Amino acid sequence: MRYIVAIAAAFLVLLFLGATTGFGEWPRPWGPISRGAVGGTIAIGVLIVWEQLYPREDSLTAEEKASLRDEENTAAEAASPSSFESPSGNASPPEAASPSLPDEDDPSVPDDGPRG
Repeated sequence: MRYIVAIAAAFLVLLFLGATTGFGEWPRPWGPISRGAVGGTIAIGVLIVWEQLYPREDSLTAEEKASLRDEENTAAEAASPSSFESPSGNASPPEAASPSLPDEDDPSVPDDGPRG
């Protein structure tokens, strides 16, 4: 996928440059050489940036793979708690949430006047 994107980006840049400035319309061999040099530079630049942002698994060192695995494990543990331990260390199941009616003495409930 990254090669297709790199080639497409190079093609679009060359198309834009040719349409706006007439780049590469010089006599042989300078026109094709310049288009090839610019297109190749754009494609390689896209591939380098893509590799920096989204490295392939086979290009990572063992240390980078281990740290990536540790980060994924800690993120997974933080997202889904595996036990119902309270801060005191006692294991207790979560309390069932029951719908509660507002208290008449609760100050957070607005008073709409007399009921009845």
